[in-house]
Amino acid sequence: MEMNTEISSAEIKKMEKSFIKKMPLIWDRSYVSIFTLFFLGCVIFAMFIWRQSMSDSAGWSQERKTQFLNSQQVGIVFKQNDFEQALKNIQSRQAAFNTDIQPMKDVFVKYDGYPTIDTE
Repeated sequence: MEMNTEISSAEIKKMEKSFIKKMPLIWDRSYVSIFTLFFLGCVIFAMFIWRQSMSDSAGWSQERKTQFLNSQQVGIVFKQNDFEQALKNIQSRQAAFNTDIQPMKDVFVKYDGYPTIDTE
C-alpha cells in the first residue's frame, strides 16, 4: 500500500487559487492580532534598548563614571558679588513698589480754574 506523494501542477494551481481566495478572509479575521503582536514586539524591543542604555553594559567603567561626576561638580561657582547686586536690585524695586502712589489728575473730570468749552 503505497501513497502517492506527488502532486500534479493542476492540483497546485487549484490550491493556489483557493489560497488566494481565502487570504482576505484570513486577513480579516487576524489583522488585529497581527498588529497587536507587532506593537508588542516594538515595545519589547524599545524596552530592551532602553535597558541596555541604562545598565552598566552601556560601556562606562566605574572610573569613567566618577570622572564624569567630578567634571560636573567643578563647574559650579557661587558669584557673591552678582548675588548681592541682585538682592539690592530686588530690595530697591520692593521699596519703590511699597511707596504711596501720587494721585494723577483725571482728564475726564471738570476742574475749577481751567477754561472749559461749552457746547450749548
